[in-house]
Amino acid sequence: MFRQPDSLYAGVLLCSAIILAVVGGSLFWLRMPGDERLRNYRLSRRFVGWAYFSLAFTDVLWLLFLREEYELDFTRILVLAVAAVQATMFSGALVTLVNSRFPLARGVRRHLLAVAAGTASLFGCMLFFPQAFPVLFRLTAAAYCVQIALFARTFVREYRVCRRKLDNFFSDGEMRRLRWVAMSFLMTALIGLTAAAWLVSGLGMPYLFAFTGVYMVFYTFFGMKYINYPAEFGRIAPVIADDVPEPLAAGENIRTALDEWIAAKGYVRPGLSLESLAREVGCNRSYLSRYVNSELGLNFKSWIRALRIAESQRLLLEHPGASALEVGEMVGIHGRSTFFAQFSEVTGMSPGEYRRRYAGGDPIAPSQE
Repeated sequence: MFRQPDSLYAGVLLCSAIILAVVGGSLFWLRMPGDERLRNYRLSRRFVGWAYFSLAFTDVLWLLFLREEYELDFTRILVLAVAAVQATMFSGALVTLVNSRFPLARGVRRHLLAVAAGTASLFGCMLFFPQAFPVLFRLTAAAYCVQIALFARTFVREYRVCRRKLDNFFSDGEMRRLRWVAMSFLMTALIGLTAAAWLVSGLGMPYLFAFTGVYMVFYTFFGMKYINYPAEFGRIAPVIADDVPEPLAAGENIRTALDEWIAAKGYVRPGLSLESLAREVGCNRSYLSRYVNSELGLNFKSWIRALRIAESQRLLLEHPGASALEVGEMVGIHGRSTFFAQFSEVTGMSPGEYRRRYAGGDPIAPSQE
């Protein structure tokens, strides 16, 4: 049995419970966006709110458990059940941020039924078969870890689909807007696995103190980002929501329109998207996307990058006095490190190496291929 916590440990647990409860309440009480494409987000925000309340409840349980006011096995069962519930809520909510059409309610309901069945089995074993309880508890904790692994598989699958969509829609790496979502899922998974390890191994107070401090800071950050998600959703909504119109007839002379756009160097403008280009060349964005993918063999982001790098190759040779940073800005790539990374990825050498090797040669004109 653990010793009674001193005032510092108790204060950290109490502070964590209060902060998590306040963030959970904010998720319920702050105004929800009315956008129909965010219907799943509104539902998941309520789930996340309950998950925060469950985390606050867990802190209270740990505080009581460490004060030896409740029986050890009883508290361990409740803490494991709450951990499984919050893992379900957070995982489902994070998946909806990369796929707003994900069947959230059905998936959460199925997992919560499994958690209820596992919790009932543990209580029954504790009451009627106490000798078998340690083994069953470890098996249930292992099943909880498997649950997290299944959530991770689902999230990775949906995240990759979302990344492919965004790379095929925007030229400038809009996936960075959702990078915090991937990091948040990783952190929630690690926190869940760490909690399971603590419950099984019975590590002491310093471990609990550090663990509580880490997840209190992280979940505060996550709650604020989650509340502000609609502001980030605006630009990527057509892709995340899969809100794509029907394609036009295949007889559109899209190649001619793109040749004219390339000749006018339209690709050097920063912030290009598939939607803006489709409007500019007068065609449907769904058809344009399929054309770039099938005819050019690239996604939209890679195609724009290839055009910009080809133009930068020409400028490096035509303007020997221009710096790499200036050339990058001429072709719509801002930031020296970004230009160097993209140039090296396409050509296999740095801008300086390219200039030294091909100085005096024929400039390379960008093409559609």
